[in-house]
Amino acid sequence: IHLEAYCKNINIEARTSIDMVMHQILPAAMAYSKSLCEGMIAKKNLGISRKAEADLLSKLSAATDGCYEKCEKLRIALETIPAKNEEASIYYHDVIVAGMQQLRKDADVLEQLTDKNYWPYPTYSDLLFY
Repeated sequence: IHLEAYCKNINIEARTSIDMVMHQILPAAMAYSKSLCEGMIAKKNLGISRKAEADLLSKLSAATDGCYEKCEKLRIALETIPAKNEEASIYYHDVIVAGMQQLRKDADVLEQLTDKNYWPYPTYSDLLFY
């Protein structure tokens, strides 16, 4: 019973993680990236340096790509769950939880880099200080 409950809970958490990243985090980071690109074009037309925007865009792009790739890997991993509860619980721990932890690293980078006006969730500082 406990193994089955563990498997169900991790499955729900993994699917929710994928949904949050694909429908909220990635679109927010991409919208912010678009805004930075538009700013870079305006600065280029004025002959102003764009180094800060280019550096930030590079970091955002790497984290966005990483999140997307890890979501896809996690989605595929969720399609190959073993049938037996004991094997499934080990698979969930070793593959799914590890995949969610990797996904979380890129999502945390995006949270740090994405402008607060674009971010769909309260940030840690919002939760701690407001």
